[in-house]
Amino acid sequence: MKTWIFNLAVATLLAHELDAVKHSEWGVLYVLRDLPASQAYFAFVLLHVPLILVILWLSYHSNLSIKAGFRLFVSGFVVVHGLIHFSLIGSDRYMFDGWLSDGLIFSSAMFGLVYLGVSLVARMQSLPES
Repeated sequence: MKTWIFNLAVATLLAHELDAVKHSEWGVLYVLRDLPASQAYFAFVLLHVPLILVILWLSYHSNLSIKAGFRLFVSGFVVVHGLIHFSLIGSDRYMFDGWLSDGLIFSSAMFGLVYLGVSLVARMQSLPES
């Protein structure tokens, strides 16, 4: 169950990144927004190759501690990512709107939050009573 929740968080994040290309998300990113649009697009897309590779590799790492820790990190990231997007609503550079864009961003954050909650409950249940 936890793996499904985590996979939903990552899947909706990756689908959001596809949507981000349509909405020129590099326009709100500090380093990329100062580049010409064609260069920013190129860098934005190309930087996602190692990013996605690391997410896939560490999310299914053979070392269970690395896998568990990384999944918690990613889950926390998607929650913060959703909060950042929420704070940018209304900005001149923020181009996301509509149920698809909002649904991908905020469902990823919700799945991340649920994963963190389920992980916390599982951890609390495994602690020895004092």
